[in-house]
Amino acid sequence: MINRKSTYLTLIMALLLLVPLALIALPIRRMQLSLGQTWAGLIDPKHNALYANILYDIRLPRVLGAMVIGAALASSGIAFQNLFNNPLVFPDLLGVSNGAAVGAALAILLNSNLWVVQGFALIGGILAVSITVLIPHLVGQGGTLILVLSGIIISGFMQAALGLLKYLADPDSQLQSIVYWQLGSIAKLDIPSLLAALPMMIIGFIILIFFRWHLTIMSLGGQTAASQGINIECERLVIILAATLLTAGEIPLSILTGFIGTPVFIYILAHRKDLIQ
Repeated sequence: MINRKSTYLTLIMALLLLVPLALIALPIRRMQLSLGQTWAGLIDPKHNALYANILYDIRLPRVLGAMVIGAALASSGIAFQNLFNNPLVFPDLLGVSNGAAVGAALAILLNSNLWVVQGFALIGGILAVSITVLIPHLVGQGGTLILVLSGIIISGFMQAALGLLKYLADPDSQLQSIVYWQLGSIAKLDIPSLLAALPMMIIGFIILIFFRWHLTIMSLGGQTAASQGINIECERLVIILAATLLTAGEIPLSILTGFIGTPVFIYILAHRKDLIQ
């Protein structure tokens, strides 16, 4: 049984630890700032214009963006893990990142600006998940297994499409941009792009919070969830939509899903031998 008091205490301690870590991250960059300079730039930007510009225009958006991206990936990851009842499930299970990469590569081939590239990436990610969810209905099969297989199929197709787009790209300019975008970076993150992605993420967070108890029951198995009166098919689609919104919302900011998930996989495999036996 889950101890709510210990859970809430852990969340409070994590939040209290997050704030000083974020403040420590602000002065640590190529141009080092002292704690006094950082504090002066944050509190009195008019009289410390140089420090304020560095903090508010460059460093603060990156720190806030990293926090938002981490929260989005953690929430979507735990939603998928409970939904599919497998701790090895990750946010990109249904092909959102590969679809986003195809959308971004297509926009780069069209010589579009950064905002158009991010828009195409967002559309590509959502489109990939939509096709993944549609396949089980087209073949007349339900359940999580066919959904996982559909995600693998769409991810493979998107990877092949991305390879074709790379082949068609100009090796002197466009190919480098595609590869750089795939590697992921928060170096170009600013407040407008962060604010543009927040509404989608907030909607995803609200949906997952609303369905959090049903999601816990669904992790116990389909029969248990059905016995509690849960509409499994309907709520599964809603939870997938919310998790996709969170994952797709961070894509215009930084496509870092695989990088963040790798150490998590290593930890799980090291402590859960039963998963690979």
